[in-house]
Amino acid sequence: MRMLGISDVVEGLPGPDIMIWSIHLYPKEPGGRRFSSWHQDWAHWGPNNNKTLNVCIALTEAKEADGSIRMLPGSHEGGLGPENILTRKQTIDAEIDEYRAIWTTLWPKEGLLHYMDMWHVSKPNETEDRWVGLALRYITQEARQQRIETDFTTLVRG
Repeated sequence: MRMLGISDVVEGLPGPDIMIWSIHLYPKEPGGRRFSSWHQDWAHWGPNNNKTLNVCIALTEAKEADGSIRMLPGSHEGGLGPENILTRKQTIDAEIDEYRAIWTTLWPKEGLLHYMDMWHVSKPNETEDRWVGLALRYITQEARQQRIETDFTTLVRG
C-alpha cells in the first residue's frame, strides 16, 4: 500500500502546479487567551485568487477545549465574506449560523485541509496542556500577491 504525502493530496485540489507559500507554527499555551474570531484567511493573506489551500497539521491533540478550529461547512462557496470594520477584514461581520458550525478534532499527525475562503474560528486553550499546530499554505503558480510588492514561494510540483 502506497502512503500519500501531503503534496500528493494537495496537488489534486487546486491543481497540479503548486507552490508552498508559507509555513507557520501555532502554539496555544495552557489557560492562554489567544483566539481568532470568525475569518477567512484569503481576506488578509492577499493572494489574487482563492486557489490557496491551508493544510493544518496537529502536533498535539486538537479538540474544542484546546482551541482547535471550528469550521462553517459550505461557507467557502460564497466567496469573500462581507465588509467589516477591521482594516484588513480579519473578522467576518455577518450573521454566523453557530448551529451549522463544527469543531474539528485531530490527533497528533492528523491534518485538516481547507481553502482560504472557508469561514473558521478558534477559541483560547482552556486546558492544562499546550496545543501546537502547523499550518502549510499552498498556492497555484498563477497566484499573485496583492498586499505587498515582494513575496516568496517554493515550487513543490509542476
